[in-house]
Order: sequence, then C-alpha cells, then structure tokens
Amino acid sequence: MIREMTDTDIDKAINIWKDAMPLAHKNIPQEYWDTLLPNILDELKNADEKYVYVEDKMIVGFIDTGR
Repeated sequence: MIREMTDTDIDKAINIWKDAMPLAHKNIPQEYWDTLLPNILDELKNADEKYVYVEDKMIVGFIDTGR
C-alpha cells in the first residue's frame, strides 16, 4: 500500500536510504553517504509531497517529489 508519509515515518525512510545507498553504489565509501545525511534529511522533511510503501505494516520504501 502507498500512503502519504507522516513525520513519524521519516526516521524509517532515512534508515532505508542509509542502508540502500552503499548497496547500490558499492564503489563509494560509507563516509560519503554519512556526509550527505543531514542534507537528505532536510530535503525529506521539506519535500512538498512524500509517500511510503507499506507491506505487512512495515515501511519498505519511500519517494518524495522534492521542494
């Protein structure tokens, strides 16, 4: 199910992002993703539209449209 993201969903979405980036880009060091985290969190919090994908009552994905 896809639904609008709430403020309480943001931590889970960020954790998904933190887990996915090193897997998708194995040649980029973890430290790089760590430096981007504050910007990604800010973008996600301020996105005009953001949604989560929920499966078995767990958030397993997300998307945002930016500002």
